[in-house]
Amino acid sequence: MNQITISGNLTADFTRKTTEVGREWSLFTIANNTVYFNKAQEKIEKVTFIDIVCSKSGLQEYVKKYAFKGAFCLVLGRLEIVKTDKDGAKYTNVRIVADELHFSSSQSRAASAEISNDNPFI
Repeated sequence: MNQITISGNLTADFTRKTTEVGREWSLFTIANNTVYFNKAQEKIEKVTFIDIVCSKSGLQEYVKKYAFKGAFCLVLGRLEIVKTDKDGAKYTNVRIVADELHFSSSQSRAASAEISNDNPFI
């Protein structure tokens, strides 16, 4: 089973891309903060940046409406490992392919716009 749930704030507005066959997908990054104390009782804050890929057509409208810098997002999806070879160097990236997205409308640009009574969660 490959399933993950994670939340964080978007670090920038989403990016829309199109595949060679014309299928649209969106990409954005969330920042997830972890706070803990080391042995000396010093507070340590660690930020992890996670790339989120959204290719489900039903989610695209919600991404357009709610996925803006600073918005809080809860992501349910699966891990995907992408291996690339750039200029002779090999890279491995881990990202999340979203199956469900939940945005906090109070922190998105859509909160100040007229929002229909549609459920913003899918």
